[in-house]
Amino acid sequence: MTLPVPHFQNAPATKYFSKEEANGMLPLVGAIAGDIMKLANDLIERKSRLDALGIGQVKRLEAYADELAQSEKMMGDDAVRLQGLLEELCDLGVRPQALEKGQVAFPTLLNEELAFFTWQCGDEEVSSWHLMEEDFLKGQSFDSLFGHSDN
Repeated sequence: MTLPVPHFQNAPATKYFSKEEANGMLPLVGAIAGDIMKLANDLIERKSRLDALGIGQVKRLEAYADELAQSEKMMGDDAVRLQGLLEELCDLGVRPQALEKGQVAFPTLLNEELAFFTWQCGDEEVSSWHLMEEDFLKGQSFDSLFGHSDN
């Protein structure tokens, strides 16, 4: 199971980043993306465990109704917290991508075309780029953009 990326992904870019600006924001963006990744994975795991209980076990579940209600409330609270973290990223001009992997995209313009510098939790710097229509996972290396990876 993956969590869907909210409407933020397709919102118009309000800021365009250079590679240096994107890398400079990584301490803050990385902290937020790390929190998003942990929370998203936790929500996925808890939802999976609840789903595994199955609807056909209603009588058994009645004995645990209070615990289930508490668990569902906690999941709802965490979903609200996740939404807040996503909004925080978007307020910085960064777009969340695959939540459970901590992937984000920094809007940029390449030859006057909307593109994204991409980063994932654990990376030291933005590592690739892709055009608006292209998949994040098929990002191209900076070698293909700048001719070498030092820019």
